[in-house]
Amino acid sequence: MYVSCALGVEAVGYTMMCMGVMNTLGSFTVYQFAKHIKRPIIMAAGFIFQVGLLMVLWLWKPVRDDIAVFYVIAAGWGLCNAIWETLTLSFVATTYREDWQSAFSLYFLAQALGLTLAFCGSLYFCPGIQIYILAGTLVVSAAPYSCLEFRLHQQRKFQERSAML
Repeated sequence: MYVSCALGVEAVGYTMMCMGVMNTLGSFTVYQFAKHIKRPIIMAAGFIFQVGLLMVLWLWKPVRDDIAVFYVIAAGWGLCNAIWETLTLSFVATTYREDWQSAFSLYFLAQALGLTLAFCGSLYFCPGIQIYILAGTLVVSAAPYSCLEFRLHQQRKFQERSAML
């Protein structure tokens, strides 16, 4: 909506390409970082970066003269998406080794449902409300993930102690 209203429909494809390229590069970079840095730390950095990006979108007033800002925001969104998708899918794959088919199908069902709701909601909510909904969804989804990550960490520590005995 920001791009089509301020720059015109012809710029939507270019910003989407920018987001896609950054998503691809970001996925590879996150994969490389995940070899050396623990997943919760990368997720926390992604959370902070996503919150910052939502604040920028909330405070920024799009004007046609700020063409570069549109592409920087699209690239930032692609990077955030790369962080979430790469780490979430690797988390699902490692957590549900035996029953990975149902876990992935539920993941993609939830993703498709969220995209559908976002698309339908874009007809009825202004961008400011949409940003509040995104921020609320981010916080609501980060809380159970943090609890699950903490439980898995405690479980690993318990297994390591048991193995030592």
